[in-house]
Amino acid sequence: MKIYINNFNLDIIKDIDNLFKEYLVGAENYLDLYTDEGIYRIENKNIYILEPIDRDIKIYENYYNNFSLIFDPSYFNKYSVSSIQGHTHLSFQTTNLYYKLNKNSSIKMVCKYISKNGKQTPNDIYFETEKNNLDINDYKNDLIEFLSVLN
Repeated sequence: MKIYINNFNLDIIKDIDNLFKEYLVGAENYLDLYTDEGIYRIENKNIYILEPIDRDIKIYENYYNNFSLIFDPSYFNKYSVSSIQGHTHLSFQTTNLYYKLNKNSSIKMVCKYISKNGKQTPNDIYFETEKNNLDINDYKNDLIEFLSVLN
């Protein structure tokens, strides 16, 4: 599940990387391809087709210091394939940086960058949980700690 900060200014993502560098727990690089036949991801020399599973979002207005949060339990099922279908496509080379406040935390902050002309451009920031539980109280302490630094 993803938790977005509504109307968040992406221009400060580079500052976020500096603020949270001690909490960096990992990075992931992959290529997303959007074709007229489907959405594909290439990662670690493997090709996957992504099947979107859409779910209703839940909005928490003014959750903390004027930050409004959007809980989105939508996700992708990922299936291994041997080829990419489609005649037209858009591709995005993506790097995700993952931050956790501690190793036992059930939530992580994700800073997403897209490569454009050899330059990493901030594209998105959100929190990600390993469960699709929409009970905000399960993540409250970590969310408030992250948001207080972002404030």
